[in-house]
Amino acid sequence: MMLLRSFLSAISVLLITAVLATAQPRPVLVVMTQGTGLTTQVWNATATPPTFLQRQNEAGAYLTLLTGMQGSWLSVLSFGSQFVGPQQVRMSPEPSGLGMPGLWAQGYSITDIGWSQKNWAVVASSAVGYGEQTVLAAATFPEAEIKAKLSQGFAVTSITHGDTLWAAVLTRNTPFTSQIFITSVGDFPDAEIQQRMQEGYRITDAGFGGGKWVIVLSQGGDYGRQVYQVDSSWSEEETTKFINSYWSRGFSITTIVNTTLWPSFGSGNNQGIQVHLTQQATPAEVGWYDSFIRVNAPSEDAFLAVQRLAGMYVEQKQWKQAADVYRKYQHLFPAMSDRFNRSVQILESPEEDSKIQDAGLGVNTQRGGEYVPVPTADGNGLFFTGRERPDGVGGEDIYFSTLQNGVWGKAQLVKELSTGNSEATTAVSADANQLVVFSASAPQRFGGGDLYLTERTPNGWGPLQLLPKPINSEFWDSDGMITSDGNAILFTSERPGGVGQFQPKDRYFHGETWGNTDIYVCLKTATGWSNPINLGPTINTPFAERTPFLHPDGKTLYFSTSGREGFGTLDVFKTTRLREDSWTEWSPPVHLGKSFNTIGSDWGYKVTTDGQQAFFAAGNTIGTSTSEDIFWIPLPKTLRPDPVATIRGVVTDPAGKPLIADIKWEDLGARKAIGQLKTDPQNGAYFITVPLGKNYGYYAEKKGYYPVTNNVDLRKTKEAVNLTVNITLVPIKEVAEEGMAVRINNVFFDTDKSDLKPESRVELDRLAELIKSYPKARVEIAGYTDNVAGDAYNQQLSQRRAQAVVDYLISAGIERTRLVPKGNGEKNPVASNDTDEGRSLNRRVEFRFLKK
Repeated sequence: MMLLRSFLSAISVLLITAVLATAQPRPVLVVMTQGTGLTTQVWNATATPPTFLQRQNEAGAYLTLLTGMQGSWLSVLSFGSQFVGPQQVRMSPEPSGLGMPGLWAQGYSITDIGWSQKNWAVVASSAVGYGEQTVLAAATFPEAEIKAKLSQGFAVTSITHGDTLWAAVLTRNTPFTSQIFITSVGDFPDAEIQQRMQEGYRITDAGFGGGKWVIVLSQGGDYGRQVYQVDSSWSEEETTKFINSYWSRGFSITTIVNTTLWPSFGSGNNQGIQVHLTQQATPAEVGWYDSFIRVNAPSEDAFLAVQRLAGMYVEQKQWKQAADVYRKYQHLFPAMSDRFNRSVQILESPEEDSKIQDAGLGVNTQRGGEYVPVPTADGNGLFFTGRERPDGVGGEDIYFSTLQNGVWGKAQLVKELSTGNSEATTAVSADANQLVVFSASAPQRFGGGDLYLTERTPNGWGPLQLLPKPINSEFWDSDGMITSDGNAILFTSERPGGVGQFQPKDRYFHGETWGNTDIYVCLKTATGWSNPINLGPTINTPFAERTPFLHPDGKTLYFSTSGREGFGTLDVFKTTRLREDSWTEWSPPVHLGKSFNTIGSDWGYKVTTDGQQAFFAAGNTIGTSTSEDIFWIPLPKTLRPDPVATIRGVVTDPAGKPLIADIKWEDLGARKAIGQLKTDPQNGAYFITVPLGKNYGYYAEKKGYYPVTNNVDLRKTKEAVNLTVNITLVPIKEVAEEGMAVRINNVFFDTDKSDLKPESRVELDRLAELIKSYPKARVEIAGYTDNVAGDAYNQQLSQRRAQAVVDYLISAGIERTRLVPKGNGEKNPVASNDTDEGRSLNRRVEFRFLKK
């Protein structure tokens, strides 16, 4: 029996049914448990148990299970156990000869008891934290005596049947809060065990003797998900297959009742499986992979082995040979036929003519590593994470490079954000004024890894601010990115409740150690952030999803996953959001292909705003100078996002002084605010990007200034649009007290008509609020036209339009007596009427406060 350290209890319980031992009196039971904290296990069948454990203990391995076999002993050595002190094994023909009182006097606790070959054996462990112990031994199972001890605060910590005796070790000060045992003659008590497991009980030990089963179940030991299988006719291959299958999924052996296993039962370890499934195959290992596939198909781990075999050829760009590997084993995986077909299709498709480009010596170094590239939305800057660089503080640090004449300049350490802890930037806001940073070692944190936000200030970057729950959790949260409108944060998390069972990071699972991470999104609300939304099973799998990147088009998502077809542990996929109001409806993800994915982990892809290229980091499989460097690659049209519009400029006051202001934009058709960013606090520059297909209003807003607006109508636009619009904000005091005329930009009329279009309401509502703040002032609304029609017509049209604005303001609560409509026709042009652009500027409505 083994005491497990504390970890999260899973809700679900998996029972593997098998032929039960009804006719056979000597069955085998194997129980495996998830979340034990154990990393590596090794089992050995030997003539004698390992009586000399000092070397194994010093190496971090502890004897966590000892059980008798037919003619030998089966022992399980585990790494990651809660045992921290020396261990001993004592043997004797009789339980009384094991010297347990002497062991207790030396500070040891009995952590397991077993019998084989006419000998009893106990495992004695120090520094376990157990309290008082006692051992009960009897020819018949001592049920009454055990129940009496349970009522006195003891718990069964080990039980076995040997020769003609039952023996049970009972212990005080265990983590168990409740304990029961189930006895059954002949049949294994499946139904009752399942019922108790649904109540939160887990098998903590078991024994079989004289045709009788005794199953010990406990609560409070924080055991996770369990699987068990019982049979009386297992072959060595069947037993190995069962153990290997669940070892590779992060389970550990916690109980074995073994009375009939063959004397030749050898040894095994999950480390060997882990090593093979986390690395690429070599020609010398083809036999191992072939055998593993045939024994374990159609499991996910067997599919990983197929990937690793094919990877030998993928690495050499021998596409046909790689495809043949998938064809060879496809018949063993009938439920994965589509995945195999897609893998073959990817390998046999034409290779894209996209050449990978090194980011250059300004970014990459000979010493240290560079990864997680984060280009700014305007294309002129590149943040990235550097590890152990000569110019760093130590560990992971944050760097920034500027594009200079098409070449990335020498990267500078972002000193305000780089400390003795490890920090990695994962995203930058579209205005480049906010950075999302990941750290697992910052002083303030919730879990094993958290996301932080820092904001640009006039003097550099501000302190890291821990993002609140529910973005962060007690679990590992990373890969945060802010959408281009600033209204959502996408991130990955290992937290329970995702697609598939909980699998913590940093423990071997499915060919790597990322765990079962899913992609989530939290939406900005009036009071903070919404609860996380899982992007759903179209995106997420029971395995690892990483590094989501939602392009500014608002719908094209790039992400990495280990749960689909691909060449390595993580491959990059592209998917499209199907509805603007849904985060769970996506098109089937498409593999980026063999020009973009490798046999390694491909992750952290960031696509530029124009959709022309992607940045990524990679290891030496593509000829890097160190462990990881940063690259970019042109994207073919099939992999690009939709084109978008960008608007940039500088916000100043009338004297040309840069202003720190909010930049907001609206869907004028829906009368809905959809985004907000800030100007650069150092120079007043702004940059926004919006999807095509809508009529947008946008404006700069600063307290004490009138929010000057503009609009860009993209409803019929199919190609990318890039605008530069500088904005001058006028102090409201000047507007109100000096009678300055201010253009109302986002007021719309049909040609030759004076009826306000619905998209005008957002702007006029804003004007109404301003007028209400000066309750005694009178306001003139002036209309103007171009010179296309006659003077009289233009005068009448401008008057009607001014009146239409006045009528709307009255409906918004402004007294009629405070408003003065005035039509000016084609008078006072602000631009030449000789061009379309000039005439557009002259067709306008202005307001001004009238002096008393």
